[in-house]
Order: sequence, then structure tokens, then C-alpha cells
Amino acid sequence: MHTVILGNNPAIQAYRSSLSRAICCSTVLGQTSPLEKLPIGLITDIAKLLAFDDIKNLSCVSWVMRDAVLRLLFCTLSITCPVDPDRDLDGFIDKYKELISRLHLHIKLGPNPDQGSDHDSDEEQPEAPSIWGTSSRDTVKNIVQGQILSHIKTLSVRFDPDQFEQDGQWDDEIDVPSIHVFEDSEDWDRVHMREGKYFWRAQCTEVWNEIAANPNVDSLKIFNLLPKKSSAWLTNEWKAFLGKLEDLDVSLFGADNGAGWKAHKMPGFYDFVTTLPELMMQHASKVTRLRLEANEEGLLGSTSDVHDVPLPLEDSNMPSLRILHLENIMLGNEVLDFIRHHANTLQEIHLHNCMCDRSEDDPSWSDLWKLICEVTTAVAEVSFIQDKTPPLAQGEEYGDSVPTKEDSDAGKKVRKLLAEDKSLILWRYVCVDDKYGMVFEQQEDNIEHFEQGNDQLEYTKLLEKLSERRKKAL
Repeated sequence: MHTVILGNNPAIQAYRSSLSRAICCSTVLGQTSPLEKLPIGLITDIAKLLAFDDIKNLSCVSWVMRDAVLRLLFCTLSITCPVDPDRDLDGFIDKYKELISRLHLHIKLGPNPDQGSDHDSDEEQPEAPSIWGTSSRDTVKNIVQGQILSHIKTLSVRFDPDQFEQDGQWDDEIDVPSIHVFEDSEDWDRVHMREGKYFWRAQCTEVWNEIAANPNVDSLKIFNLLPKKSSAWLTNEWKAFLGKLEDLDVSLFGADNGAGWKAHKMPGFYDFVTTLPELMMQHASKVTRLRLEANEEGLLGSTSDVHDVPLPLEDSNMPSLRILHLENIMLGNEVLDFIRHHANTLQEIHLHNCMCDRSEDDPSWSDLWKLICEVTTAVAEVSFIQDKTPPLAQGEEYGDSVPTKEDSDAGKKVRKLLAEDKSLILWRYVCVDDKYGMVFEQQEDNIEHFEQGNDQLEYTKLLEKLSERRKKAL
């Protein structure tokens, strides 16, 4: 199977819109919805295509609909931490525990309070408040540790991406928040020191320690992973926890400082990424599905010239990996080497908004497709998704309009061919600014590679190879 998606799928959008309209009509007019005549299982499958608010609307149509979508509405227990004192977690769990199958934690960290100019720096630091809150602290800890709702096997944790905009004491030497919180590299002595001094560092370690104590989870999803090491990652409990995982989903934090500098230009960001294979990836030896997502302002995947933040994977990591998802990743030699070393286990490769560097010393899209075609033995599914078609003219990447007036003659020709033949793809090439870390789209390189045709040729060969493999598997 292969998939190419350019932008949002209009057919799915139209289908969702028509379902939503049908739901609204049934709700407003009090009519019996045609959906109610369908088998319950089919109603549930249809509801999975809807946005969460539409599922809630569907549940209001009738008791039939409510029963059909109830498990979708309450399958995930989402807890914002610290927990609001007014939230009755115990009551909610008692009522819906049979429906809950996933746990999601939204973590909101904060700086130390400003203690004023008269504060004596020699005074003992106050203890960091628990990230779980006060009134429900024990309940939340027991949930995260798997003592309550022990049947849950999927855990996700999201760190608030906007928290570092808050003024306060985030670090020893840096009064400016944002990405500068991650400016310095740290050895383990400094990690321990800062965890004892700064509330948010202690709370991060609290999160990881409690998660590591859960013996039931085999699927972990981390959103906005903060580029700071934690002493919890040195414990045997953390290593054992990772060793039980089968599904790992990691997206890294990224941002800019308001003046153009991106997170991946901070030395502390680089230092953190280089330690991830040792602290996380090497212990996840049973993982069969990995999703790795970089932030557009926290780029992963080094190039031969100016961008040196590596892919946080070593060739020996995850020897049983079958499914690989990469998003917003620079597809350099590290990616090709990782695929090469997993050639006999990989079955699916999914690429979303990834890019190649324009340099001749770095792999092209054709190099990637050729490698997958020639080296892998079991890959049967490849998906390639671009939310936006790469630009053909200067400034096109900054707006939704197509600036055909700015097209060169070559650009006009390429645009015409793409419109006439939907099987053709414009492959994305970029370069990374050395000073700020900005990613610049390379319109001329996009056109040149399209005209040469090697990327399209190797991709077509790969699709043919995948088709042959599927036929043999029947």
C-alpha cells in the first residue's frame, strides 16, 4: 500500500461535514436519524471519523446514539496537572471506570515565585509543590502509577508548550524565558542541583518517576518533550519501564525567542538530543512502532553543512521495529542508515512533512526511495504526506494563494504538469540558516529536481516493488 496526501483530504472533510449536518438536523428537528437504523458497531465506526464535539452532538440525538458512542466519549481520562481542587476525580472514575481505556496528562509547569530583592539567597529553598496538586494528589499518583485503573495500557503526557513565556525564576543565569531556558548544556551534577532548586525541574522528575512506576503501560506518547534531562532517567525503574513498551510516540518541544532564533540553535537543545539514544531509545528494545516528530522550530536530523542536531536514534536501537513514523524530520544520512539497519524488520514507513537538504552532499528523495526499494525486505506500506505543496515561487510558502505571476517560466511549466497529472509530486528541498536555524524553502531546487525526474522515477519503482510484495503475500 502507498499513500500520497497533499493537504487535507477533501473527501474526508466533505464526509465529516455531511455527517455533522445530519446530526444537527436530527437534533434540532427531533427526527429519527437514519444512522439509528444501522448496526451499533457501524455507528461507532462512523463516529470515529467525527471531531470530538460532533461525537458529543451525536450522543444527544437519542439513547441509541448515546449508547453507541459512550465508549468514544469516555475512553480517555484527561487530567490537567496540577489538578483543580474542585474536580471530583474519584467520582468520575467510579462512574466511568469500565469505559476508560487511556490516560492523558496535561502538564503545566511554572517558575519559582519571585521572592523579592530582600530575600536571603542562603536560606533553604522551599520544597517544590507536587505537580499533581493538593486535594487529589494521592488519587492522581495512584492513577499514574497504575494502582487505580490498572487495565489502562496507553498513557500520553503533554507538556504545555506555552509555559515558558511566563516570567519568573526558570534558571540560574537566564532571566529571559522562552527557548533560553534550554540555552545551557548540563552535566548530571548540574541536573541534580537544578532539580533541587527549581520547582519545574523537580516537577518534571516527579512526572517521570511516577510514570516509571506503572507496570501496566505498553504504549507511551510524549508531546512537547522538554529538552532537559531528568535524574529519573538514571533509575532502573525508568529503564525497566521503557523495556516493556511496544509503542512509543515522541514529539519534541520547539519554539523561537521572538527574534528569530529557533530552539535547535540552543546548545542545551543539541546536548539533550544527543543523549536521547542513551537515556531513552536504547532501553525501548521491545518497541515495534515508533513515531518521532520534530517541531518546525526544533528541527531534528543533521545535514552535511550547518545543521548539526542529529536524529535521536542509533542504528542499534529498537531491533524489532516494524512501523516507523517520521514528521518534520530532515531526511539525512542518519535516517537512511537507520532504515538500512532495520531492513529486515520494517514493514511500514510513514513520512509527514519531512524534507531533504538541498546540498549535493546530503541524500535526495531519490536516494531514500531507492534505498527502501533495494534494501528492505518486508516493507509493504509507505505513506508520504505533505500538508502543503512545496513552493515554486518566492514567498509562496507564506500564504495560501498561488502566486502564478511570480512564477519563472520553468515554474509555470512545472505547475501546469502537476495540475494535469496528479501522480506527479513536487518534492520538498530546503536549507537551514546557520545563525538563526530558520528553514528556508528552496524553490529553484524543487523545480530542478522535478525536471530531472530522478525522485519521481525512484518513487514509481518503489510503488511497483510494494505492489509485487503485496501480491506475493496473498
